[in-house]
Amino acid sequence: MSRSDSMRRWIYLGVSWLVLSGLLAGLLTCPRVQKGMLPIARLLVTWDLNLSDRLLATLPPLKADPDFLFLGIDDSSMAMGEEDPEVVSRIRPLSLMAEPFPWSREVWATATERLLDAGARLVVIDLLLVAPGKGDATLQAVLEKHAGRVVLASSLSPPATSQGFAGGFGSLVDPSETILPGEGNALPSTGFVNFRPDLDGNVRTVRYYDTLESIAGMPDRPESKVYPSLSAAVLEALGEEIPLMARRNAVRIPFAPDLTAINAPRPLYEIFWPSTWERNYRNGEQVRDKVVLIGPAAAQFHDNHPTPAGTLLGPQLHLNAIAAARAGAFARPISAKWSAFLILGAGLIAMVIVGRLQRPWLALALLTFATLAFVGGARIALGTGAILPLLGPLASLCLVGATGLAFDHARIYRERLLLRRALERRVSAEVMEEILANPSSYLNQLGGLRKQVTVLFSDLRGFTSLSESASPEEMVSRLNAYFDLMVGEIQGTRGMVDKFIGDAIMAIWGSVPSLPPSEGVKQAVASAMGMIRQLECLNERWKTEMGPESAPQWAMGIGIHCGEAITGNIGSESRLELTVIGDAVNLASRLEGVTKRYGVALLVSEAAAAHLRDDPDQWVLRPIDRVRVSGRRSAVTLFEPLSVAKSAPVLVEAVPDFSEAFAAYQRCDFEIAAERYAKLAARFPGDVSTRTLMTRCREFGGSPPPSDWEGAVTLDSK
Repeated sequence: MSRSDSMRRWIYLGVSWLVLSGLLAGLLTCPRVQKGMLPIARLLVTWDLNLSDRLLATLPPLKADPDFLFLGIDDSSMAMGEEDPEVVSRIRPLSLMAEPFPWSREVWATATERLLDAGARLVVIDLLLVAPGKGDATLQAVLEKHAGRVVLASSLSPPATSQGFAGGFGSLVDPSETILPGEGNALPSTGFVNFRPDLDGNVRTVRYYDTLESIAGMPDRPESKVYPSLSAAVLEALGEEIPLMARRNAVRIPFAPDLTAINAPRPLYEIFWPSTWERNYRNGEQVRDKVVLIGPAAAQFHDNHPTPAGTLLGPQLHLNAIAAARAGAFARPISAKWSAFLILGAGLIAMVIVGRLQRPWLALALLTFATLAFVGGARIALGTGAILPLLGPLASLCLVGATGLAFDHARIYRERLLLRRALERRVSAEVMEEILANPSSYLNQLGGLRKQVTVLFSDLRGFTSLSESASPEEMVSRLNAYFDLMVGEIQGTRGMVDKFIGDAIMAIWGSVPSLPPSEGVKQAVASAMGMIRQLECLNERWKTEMGPESAPQWAMGIGIHCGEAITGNIGSESRLELTVIGDAVNLASRLEGVTKRYGVALLVSEAAAAHLRDDPDQWVLRPIDRVRVSGRRSAVTLFEPLSVAKSAPVLVEAVPDFSEAFAAYQRCDFEIAAERYAKLAARFPGDVSTRTLMTRCREFGGSPPPSDWEGAVTLDSK
């Protein structure tokens, strides 16, 4: 990846982090943002709460205290008018309960008196007795008699409007003064019964103490008066303290299903009905030392509250809160600032992981590990009493990570698309799909790489005169037909067409795709022989179509060399091209140029020939000459490769004779060499290379070269 691409990638990741993590932090922790985007905020907060519910469910379940008893004002208690009228009329509390609700407060007075006389430790009346009513005097007398052993319910009423101080702070709704003891008597304990549901309507949070300012949605003041909840008032009456963390903070408590079963409401009427009082309560023995809570249980009270554990009655909520406080089983959510910090930090971690790692699967593995590590850390933190937000950090981690991975995927897709466009006309479809399946092998070459490659140069002989004898349209048509055949041969042997230079073709083996040098040379030579055959067929086709006299007869020369070259994307910023440069390219071009001098269609260098010698059953090599081409100091031996199966058998059989003649020439045994080349010239009278070497050997026989001669001649022209 280039430096500019890397910079763009980091910028993209940074912007993604700021936008996604910042938006999540705002929606989950900032009230102003939540008000502006309430539907989305409600959805996200609900998901976050549900995740935290699952986390809290991993804590050990609460154990209900069997010393707490819930007497419910249930449907059976509300239906006393339908029971045995003789029994109901004889027992005053039952006759009062047979009347329409609300009943006379004498019922609560009688129940309290009966329970406390039976040895109950504390009686809690979970009913708002805020207005004067029948039986107030009786209840007042009982409260005076049993001072400190009864807890009554109050309510924190929010302000009528939500416009800050203009709407006030709300108010505390206490029990009616008509039931409170008179002057000089201790007032009974009271506690508010309010629970604040979350955005999804579920009750999860308990406030053991609260203020009117908090109810109004405003911060507390130094002079703010603190009021206890009903559960806190019960614990105070029992002489128990609430842990410091829960005194002024909203805390989450677990809601255990077994609490619902153990604290299921018992019908209130049973303590007045003689048979059930004797059978179920053993004449009061079963309530000794118990805390008895009297509260609504019938459907008509609508005192049902959804919780993560299911729907609970109001009194059951208080019993859960009491059990949690006595067990210290609660946790406090961390502050909004720390939540925002975790959300931003998780996104930053994802950005660094994706930004530093170039391998998507490794980045995905680390993101998964980070996710699991955070969940594990949240569970550990829960054990210390802190609730870490889950949705925000996890969503930030996943979204920023997914965005980064998506960017990398799009980048890879774009690179593959550019790669396809760059290669679709230069390599075969099979090779292109192979490269696309493993693009790194190609992309690594773009910056420059030294490789062993095989270079092929082909050129049409006498093309200038050929082009002058035909119209431009005819020449373009013929060239296209020629190139179609040549490119097919090159791509069919896993070669890459590097470029067209007029009528010349430059092709590479071993660059894209990578090939071992030996295979690259063999494929290149096979391609060259196929090109020669295709040109012969093309000439024959033109003869058939145009007639022997009108048809052009094209000839070509091909040079092949194997050596080290630099492969890479070379060019200007506006146009880059994958190509190879170096001495290997130059030598292949020179070899193509000297094919005409020796009258052969194909020449390979000594380096290329060495790879063909590994397969003598497939290839034989006819030595042509040893030359020093223009632009090179070192000499190179030229060979004409012949296919054992496809080349002329007479020429293949004569290769040993050519080799012996060339060996004598290299030993400076010019007389023997000239004699052998003369015999070969007689066998192959049209072979230009044989006559050239025969003439040179005769000349050297009469005028030997210098003593330091290296067996090579210098060719001045390219």
